[in-house]
Amino acid sequence: MVLSLWISIDNLTSGNTLLVTGNIIMLAGLLISSVAGVLDIRHNRRHRTLPPPKPLSRQNPRRTAVRFAVAGLLADAVGDAAPEAPDWDGPGPVLFALLALMVAFVPGRFMLLLSIPLSAVFILGVLADPEPLDRLTNPTAQPLGFAGTVLQLAGLTTAVIAGVIAVLPPKPTPTKA
Repeated sequence: MVLSLWISIDNLTSGNTLLVTGNIIMLAGLLISSVAGVLDIRHNRRHRTLPPPKPLSRQNPRRTAVRFAVAGLLADAVGDAAPEAPDWDGPGPVLFALLALMVAFVPGRFMLLLSIPLSAVFILGVLADPEPLDRLTNPTAQPLGFAGTVLQLAGLTTAVIAGVIAVLPPKPTPTKA
């Protein structure tokens, strides 16, 4: 959240009206989601009967989907770092590796719920950026870059799909009459 806030505030000084408008909307969304999150946490602490299961515990009926989501986030981190090797141009690989660890170990569904839209937005970001698109359309020019971009897109897509499956409420068990 702090990183998003810093980027948004930094972009408010831009001369591009569309960029400033988008950042104002993003800041409003951050504020609303932060307040809603605090209220939801407060409500759940008061009304919870059982603690939430740990994501990878046997008690979690969606453990397999969580494993796939974590694997997808880690694949994205590796795929994002691969074309750049030691010359990383941003925090993406580290952030997605940390997000994968948080999805794996933080109880409840919050981290998965955070990873789904974040992964979806990064898919759009990869597809909107000319550099990864050039790697995808010209794989022989940069084989490592091509493989990294494919791995990144596959990882993000897996994280979105598995994340959605993992956060779905469990089906009620039928009662015998």
